[in-house]
Amino acid sequence: RSRHIRAAIACKTKKPKKRDAKIFSADQVEALLKACKTEHETRAVALMLFAGVRPDSGHGELVKLLWEDVTAHHITVRAEVSKTGTKRIIPIRPRLKRILAGHPKTGRVVPAQWKKAIQRIRKDAGIDGTIYQDASRHTFASHYLVAYGEDKTKEAMGHSERSRTLFRNYREAVTEAQGKAYFK
Repeated sequence: RSRHIRAAIACKTKKPKKRDAKIFSADQVEALLKACKTEHETRAVALMLFAGVRPDSGHGELVKLLWEDVTAHHITVRAEVSKTGTKRIIPIRPRLKRILAGHPKTGRVVPAQWKKAIQRIRKDAGIDGTIYQDASRHTFASHYLVAYGEDKTKEAMGHSERSRTLFRNYREAVTEAQGKAYFK
């Protein structure tokens, strides 16, 4: 709203927001997973790709998430961890379940020196971090939306019921078959 008001007061036209959310291709997803050197790194990357956990390496949900928050069936993003300050439950789908098998019972989800590790992983996978910022979350949202529907995706992502973000950005990014295969 403030953008509209400032534009009207200044007699300037409003610049449209970019609407093209970048998502990873299947090859890029595989390259990211292969670039991980340890199971700990693989599990952290998988939580970004297959659970939509916000990835900011400095202050995001992933760095605050504990293994105690991860059960066999879901991930609890506690209110104090969530960007929005509200608790949310993310179901664990089969592919993520296989990757997380045997995870530690306690401790931080991300390995030590995570910021350096994720930069190395992206570089080794041939992914430019500036172009694909938040792409793991966008990739999750795009696939989850076509595989499980809008309501379940909003719940998993922590979006409000009235949010139009999913509809605007993700509804045509991938096919239903691609969405279902992504989580198998």
